[in-house]
Amino acid sequence: MALSKKEKVVQTALKMMADGGFHDTPMSELALKSGVAIGTIYHHFSGKEDLSKAIAQQCLDNRNTAMNEAVANNGSQSEKFQAMWTATFNHFCSAKFEFQFLEQCLHSPALAKIISSNKSTIPHEVLAFYQNGIDTGKLRDLDTALLFNWTMSGIATTVRTQLGSKTKKLTAKQIEELMQMGWVAIKAKSK
Repeated sequence: MALSKKEKVVQTALKMMADGGFHDTPMSELALKSGVAIGTIYHHFSGKEDLSKAIAQQCLDNRNTAMNEAVANNGSQSEKFQAMWTATFNHFCSAKFEFQFLEQCLHSPALAKIISSNKSTIPHEVLAFYQNGIDTGKLRDLDTALLFNWTMSGIATTVRTQLGSKTKKLTAKQIEELMQMGWVAIKAKSK
């Protein structure tokens, strides 16, 4: 199925911004690379910040879908965590440009406000997973946002390691160990 002009712009901008950053993505070059007239781009987006917000929303929606679907299965807190962790890791390894774009959003003052103003930062099923774990004493009694951010930092580190090396990828055993470390970090202490 052919992409619409708007989708072409978003996909091209995502790749350009993931590779070169927000400031190194001029709208004129975006028009050239996407094959869409600059006037058409401005018809869909008021400017680069508006375009970046649309890309961030798309990236978060895709990540949130993967996470929500993984957590929605019926299982123990540990099984839900493992499913969520694995789904998020696999999603970002297969959606490299989305991962790189969101990483830039987190580390760039120009883009950080795009993520921080987004209401869908923590997926609803994942939020319920954390809250249920706290309420039942299975997870540490910390703010859900702290637990979520801690989990995401571990996943991001693992994805960065996996995508960053061209010659030596993580083994399945290493990935499993890193996931288990994430679980141990957020589960409630044994009494």
